[in-house]
Parts: sequence; C-alpha cells; structure tokens
Amino acid sequence: MPTNPHTSPPDAVEPIALRYIDIGSDLLCKTLLAPSGTARAAALRALDRLGIAPRAGEGALDAWLRVMAQDNGLPVTRPAHRRLVDAVLSDAGAARFMFALA
Repeated sequence: MPTNPHTSPPDAVEPIALRYIDIGSDLLCKTLLAPSGTARAAALRALDRLGIAPRAGEGALDAWLRVMAQDNGLPVTRPAHRRLVDAVLSDAGAARFMFALA
C-alpha cells in the first residue's frame, strides 16, 4: 500500500501522514475529463488499493479525508481539519490525488 509521509509546518505538533497514489498531471487531466461513472469507478479502485472503504452514501473524497483525519488522530470535520488541509496543499502529489477523487 503506497504511503507518502508529509511533514507538517514547523509549528505543528505531530507530522501528518497522507496515504495516496501519486498520479501525474496527464492522468489527472484524463480523470477530470472522463465521464462521471468512469471517474467514480477509478476513484473507488484507488481507495481500494489504499485499503479505504467508503461508507454508505459517502463519496470517494469524503472517505479519503475521513480516513486521513482518523489516521492522524484529527477530528473528522467538514470542512476538513486545517492541519489536514495544509498538509494536502503542501504536497503536490496529494493535491493531484485529492482532485482526482473529487
């Protein structure tokens, strides 16, 4: 299972670890332009590879954010916890993966 650790900004207490599949820009574009059913199936396959199962009625992005918060001992909130958001925005691979799940 691919795991890409991300170190939080210096003021953070604990590092944030993000699990994602590092996809390139070309694959991200293809995913974003794919029909919604194809994109959803690809997102669910990616989550399955990471050992993440969406709950009933939960979208792929929400499932990933929920598990990343739980993995890091953060509360599961909407919008996502600020430390989790900062970690994703600081990691281009995680950001691409997140957009592919959306």
